[in-house]
Amino acid sequence: MGMAKKSRQTDANDHIVDGFYDAACGEISWSQALDRYADRFPSLKFALCGYEGRLDGATVVAHSNYDRSYLRSYETYYYQCNPWADLLLVAPPAPNVSWAHDWVPFEGLKDTEFYNDFIRPQDDVATGFASTLFRDKDRFMVLAANVAFKHLEDAQGAAKAFEVVGPHLRRSFELYRRLEGKQLLNTAMEQALNSLRAAVFVVDEQTKVVFSNKEAEELENRSDIVRVGSDRCLRFAPNNDEAAIAKHLYECTRFSALPSDLFLRLQTRLGHPFVLFIAPVPGGESGASALHPSPSAWGKRYFLVFLIDLRAEPQSDLDVLSNMLGITAAEALLAQALLNDKSIKDYADERGISSHTARAQLKSVMAKTGTHRQAELVNLLSRTLTALRLGEE
Repeated sequence: MGMAKKSRQTDANDHIVDGFYDAACGEISWSQALDRYADRFPSLKFALCGYEGRLDGATVVAHSNYDRSYLRSYETYYYQCNPWADLLLVAPPAPNVSWAHDWVPFEGLKDTEFYNDFIRPQDDVATGFASTLFRDKDRFMVLAANVAFKHLEDAQGAAKAFEVVGPHLRRSFELYRRLEGKQLLNTAMEQALNSLRAAVFVVDEQTKVVFSNKEAEELENRSDIVRVGSDRCLRFAPNNDEAAIAKHLYECTRFSALPSDLFLRLQTRLGHPFVLFIAPVPGGESGASALHPSPSAWGKRYFLVFLIDLRAEPQSDLDVLSNMLGITAAEALLAQALLNDKSIKDYADERGISSHTARAQLKSVMAKTGTHRQAELVNLLSRTLTALRLGEE
């Protein structure tokens, strides 16, 4: 009987592990992979969360058994008052775990806003364990399993199983993170870039084109200003600034200290003027994170190459911010307010919305642009509009 039980546990662990590797290969989602874990321990809530800095930002990448509305409120507000923050910052690497009640005793937890407004309404999941899957100097990814004290024995069983499946979760996540940035080709990003009036190429560290929008494809077909070689590398037609372009691309792709954005006016053989704008994808080494908030975006570097037609009809600042950054019209209004040195409170008062809603919009804009601080966001917004205004001169 004991052997049969052990065999069933092995089969259950294998099923969970297979799910992690299926997620790494893109065959199922990470939430579906966590569902396999949760199916075995249904009293637990599982979440795969990415954090910036010292909990400067939070993104729930995948989850199981959670109500998504609670996770949205966590991403926009409650992560900032998480009393388990110190645990998340030092959680050991998988398969080791740290327990929440070892860090914050329940007597101290129950008097917090986090417990009363976030934890208690969710079946009183006031404890659990956490383990780190990935960490670098700027961000880290944690698996958190939360449970009510009445189901602590189930949580201990899940932690025991994690001794077996945890190393595979960590390896599969690392595999997913290292995959060639195919998440760049997701439908949402493609639609956003195809809506722009500028030609946009996304290139990797070797300047190989991994994506081009419709305007870029049309420009490439003309062959009088830019082309993509048989090796998929981006090349420019001979022009007066050819050396400056080559130098900038070399600096972008070879040095960790990234140069400032490059703006150049190019002239085609037919005398048609363009502005060239080259810059790293917002978020630095996070690669595609500004375009798609998924784990695969963590770790690979990409660069945006804009070619802006100076004869095109000018766009308003709001249209530019919305189209170029993939943000909503309401978020573009917030972005414009920040550029005008207005505070979040002033913006909320002018719009007749709550400060909580305004902060949620700010959080959304920062997530979509891969920025971590308001000053960094304002800098990106300013550079984006500079590209437009240079093109109109």
